[in-house]
Amino acid sequence: MWPVLVAAELEFPRGTWNLAFNFAPPQEAAFQGARMKFALGSLASDNRQIGFCKPGEFDAWRGKK
Repeated sequence: MWPVLVAAELEFPRGTWNLAFNFAPPQEAAFQGARMKFALGSLASDNRQIGFCKPGEFDAWRGKK
């Protein structure tokens, strides 16, 4: 069984930006190194946001205060 995620941030050492994911509803995902595998059902109205955020600004990227 894979962990269930609401959101994830992949941080790259010495990187200026991190890769950010937001899932609605929460999704199962698998991690292997810098690889993240997940499936979304297009017929089930699954939604996801993928983008970049600066280190330390993940919650702001997600719209959390």
